[in-house]
Amino acid sequence: MIAVVSHTKNVMNAPSYAYSIDDTTDNGFTYQPGDRYDVVWFKQSKLYQYNEPCEEDEIEFSNAGFWGGCIRRFIKTNKSDEGHNAFTYVYYPKTKDLYCIALNADEARFGGIVVTPASWHPMVKKFTRHQYLMNKWRKVTPLVGKWSLFFNQLYMEVTYRPGNLGAVSAAVEFNYLSEL
Repeated sequence: MIAVVSHTKNVMNAPSYAYSIDDTTDNGFTYQPGDRYDVVWFKQSKLYQYNEPCEEDEIEFSNAGFWGGCIRRFIKTNKSDEGHNAFTYVYYPKTKDLYCIALNADEARFGGIVVTPASWHPMVKKFTRHQYLMNKWRKVTPLVGKWSLFFNQLYMEVTYRPGNLGAVSAAVEFNYLSEL
């Protein structure tokens, strides 16, 4: 599940700190089911230490040394620490939506850095639960709509058959209105 921290609608222009994605089905992650890292962030976007973008908080991840390890380096000050969390922004021009996504960087198995969604982040928990429930509702809604149309047509067919209650009441109302 993608670790969305915040979502802003109707953003007219892409902010300078956001990565713009034209395809609405793309969310910046690659999905590799069955792989060691199922979901990986692959866009070369700006990463920030906090969920409020600030030029001083722009970061990048790299190996600590020849033998591995993961360090977070601040681009402007060139200082580094051992933090693993980051935030990035994704903007969709077609829908005018701006998402803040929490990420977690760590050392990959054979070296390098892998960046994955940070589902552990406390700011993500409530939003992802809401997202999960909405996705479930989106799957069920078409089925409910189709079944309601089917049952409505079945009800109309049975009720207004000749001799049934609907046909009789329609005939009575027609006769009443025709006498006026």
